[in-house]
Formats: sequence, structure tokens, C-alpha cells
Amino acid sequence: IDAALFRMKDIAAARTIDMRIENSQWYPEKKFVRAHHWKHYPAIVRERLELISGTSFFAFMTMLFASIVMAGRAAWHRLGYMLVVLLAGASWNAVMIQHTVIHHFAGMYSWFAWTLIIAVFVCELQFSIKPRRLNRFAIAFALPFAWLTLSREYIPFLDRYVTAVRTGQPQPTEKPPAPKKKKPQQEAPPPAADSLTDDDLTKE
Repeated sequence: IDAALFRMKDIAAARTIDMRIENSQWYPEKKFVRAHHWKHYPAIVRERLELISGTSFFAFMTMLFASIVMAGRAAWHRLGYMLVVLLAGASWNAVMIQHTVIHHFAGMYSWFAWTLIIAVFVCELQFSIKPRRLNRFAIAFALPFAWLTLSREYIPFLDRYVTAVRTGQPQPTEKPPAPKKKKPQQEAPPPAADSLTDDDLTKE
């Protein structure tokens, strides 16, 4: 039990703000979070989210703003809980800083919260569109859009994650780079006539 608790403290300190406890066994001599990571951390979080979702952060914020506008005076009553959703979506990246910096797939842990932005947008679109027949059009548009964004990055990452949990072996997140073809060495062109020296002329 003591060893397990020590391991938990060791990983918790490292994975959050890249600290090392006394007698740490998790890369004790190596630091992963540098000054430029702290400086650009909001951009790193945005990049992780966009990578895993296939959707830009600007698009998410646009959909949320449009939902509030469409809800009108009922926005607080219908969408007030989205404040909690946004905090929950950012909680992992706010705490697990080193983990977010290291792993490109770190956006997957908050993805279920961010999808609610799209769900709210579709619901508010349904409330706003009249006649009701057009609601079916909104749903028909939303379903393939959701599948497209999920299939681009999230589903492959989730599949590798499940495989790693099941087998206990980490799965590669990227395809290995193809070996570079060596270019044939070209012979140097003969020197120009005006650059020849007396020695060169003698050799010829």
C-alpha cells in the first residue's frame, strides 16, 4: 500500500506542474514543461482540442454564441448550466498541465463536454426554425457533421486508447515516417575553362 501511495504522489506531482517529489522514480532528472510551454499554454490547449475534435475553437465559440442569441431572454434559464460544462471541459487541462504538454491526444479527456456545445446549438436551432419540418433538416445536417468530426481524430485515438488499456501496451499515435530515399550523388561538373590552372592543364 505504501508503495502504491508513493507511486500515486509521484505521478500526480509530475503530471500536473512537472514537479518531482523526494526520491522520485518518474524521470527524476528530466523536465518536460519549459518556459515557452507556460507562456503559450492556452494555445497548446486549443491545439489539443482542435486536433482531437477536427473543429476549430473559434467554431465552438461561434456555435455557443449563436445558441445564446437564439435563446434570447430564456438563455440563462436554458443554457445557464453551460458555465459548469465549460469549466468541466477545461478542468483536465487546467490541472494536468504536464500531461497536456506532452500528449497531443490530451484533448480527448474534455471532448464529451465540448460536444455539448454542438448539441445545444442544434437544439436551439430546432427551437428557432419554423415550420417544424425544417427541424428534420437541422438534425439531418448535424448527424453527418458530428460523424465527420469524430471519425477524423477522436475515434482513432479512442480505439488506440482502448487497445492500450486492454493489452497493457502503449499504442503508437502516429504512423512511423517513411524511410527517406537517398539521392544519388552527382559528379561535380568540370571546372570552367577560365578557372583552370596550369597544374590542371598539365594533368590533362
